[in-house]
Amino acid sequence: MYRLLIVDDEKQIREGLKRIVNWEDYGISACLEASDGQEALSLIEMEKPEIVITDIRMPKMDGIELLYRLHQLDVPSRAIVLSGYDDYELVRRAMKYGAVDYLLKPVAGSDLIKIIDEVTESIEKNDQAGEGADSWLLQRSFAMQRLMSGAITPTEFKNRMQVLGHEVKAGPCAVGLVLSTKDKEDDHESEAMALLTKVSSAFADDKRFICFLDDEYRLCIFFWEADENLIRGKHPLPAEILGFIREQGDDRFLFMIGSLSRSFRSAGQSYENALAACDFTGAFPDESILTFENIVDAGDPEKTRAMDIDEEAFLERIRALDPEGAMKRVQECRASFGSCVDYQTLQAFKNGIAEYTVLTCQGLKGFSAVDRREAVGKKERTINRIYHVADEEDALSYLEGYIREMIGKAQGETDAQYGRLVTAMLELANETYDNVNMSLQHLAVELKGNAAYLGRVFKKETGWSFNDYLSHIRIEKAQKLLRETNMKGTEICEKTGFTNYNYFYLTFKKQTGMTPMDYRAGSL
Repeated sequence: MYRLLIVDDEKQIREGLKRIVNWEDYGISACLEASDGQEALSLIEMEKPEIVITDIRMPKMDGIELLYRLHQLDVPSRAIVLSGYDDYELVRRAMKYGAVDYLLKPVAGSDLIKIIDEVTESIEKNDQAGEGADSWLLQRSFAMQRLMSGAITPTEFKNRMQVLGHEVKAGPCAVGLVLSTKDKEDDHESEAMALLTKVSSAFADDKRFICFLDDEYRLCIFFWEADENLIRGKHPLPAEILGFIREQGDDRFLFMIGSLSRSFRSAGQSYENALAACDFTGAFPDESILTFENIVDAGDPEKTRAMDIDEEAFLERIRALDPEGAMKRVQECRASFGSCVDYQTLQAFKNGIAEYTVLTCQGLKGFSAVDRREAVGKKERTINRIYHVADEEDALSYLEGYIREMIGKAQGETDAQYGRLVTAMLELANETYDNVNMSLQHLAVELKGNAAYLGRVFKKETGWSFNDYLSHIRIEKAQKLLRETNMKGTEICEKTGFTNYNYFYLTFKKQTGMTPMDYRAGSL
């Protein structure tokens, strides 16, 4: 868990910040406090808090001087600045000395929670990817994400961008989204951050756009100077950006461009339309730059939307190795979609069948009898055939053939049980997941084997790394405790074998898509 230091010369503000949040629920084990920069500096040297919330204007040593000292000493604490509306030049100086974000007085609890969430999550990412420019890129992404979702006022957005060194321009704008067509890897967040860094660096002098990551770690481009040519795919800039990305060694990227917004205030709609364009890649397989406006022109957008696929219901049948049940789900979806009466609806239907093909490949990822490279290769060939057939039945036939072939291979695995060694590893993991010492090294002692060898055998037979499997089991147990008990998050962390609440928090969020407290709230 992390420690937090609150620095403010007003005791009432310090006490208020300590009480405004149940800090343990957000991975904070201790709330320290100091009345000025000098006292704070001494506490930081002794206690080494990971997060510091500091006022700017204080006697003896103000917040700017404190941050300057921390910057000179290379102290790794993340600093959040408390500021008034007239402090933006001071906030810019604070950011120069390493502050990661700021809060406006008076502080709202919801704003504080959101920033603490962002800061604790970025600690893990920045520890892996390094500091410096990445921190600024993350802060820019946070601001843009809030603009896209309507969670920030225009004035606050302009102020935040000013602090980050960006001029908010008047006039039409648009949002583009760079879509990867390859399967997401486990470290796709790191890959996305690396791509954001490369593109931002390469086009640092181009003031026509800025880059950011959305909340799904997709690279987005915010065009300040948008016009009809841009949103029709006739402007050279998107092609230039896409060309640079493909030069980095991977050509499996497409560029989706949303609609024209009259100003940054309505840019969220352009972003939503760029996301909507992603549903139509199958209908326009030869396009590398796809625009929402061109999709609308191609036909009735209500008819050309993707099929309404219940992914979880379909994946449940795939993982149960039930081809008949899986195809039943497909046929139910087909019935609700209706007949393919024109070119657009047929292309949309093919797009949906292609998505079912991708889901099949994903659902069988954990079965070691299914060769991953072979499954992906056959998936791509199947999708190519689906897009070149003339009617619905042929598309369904190719999908069903792929489902039955891949499930047949997976069933070969279930007929032959796991080897004795892996069976023992699975049993120990499921029985003693709450042991904080559980690891490959621990298993090596228990089973009198070599840790590296055990890891290779486990991966080969199950398709999981042992650490990933253990985390999966622990989070499933944590979900059960959140649903069925009133235990605190920190208690559940300990009960499921995690030693660090923040790591538990991030792992839970990555596996379930929500925070532990949000998961509990949704289960009530």
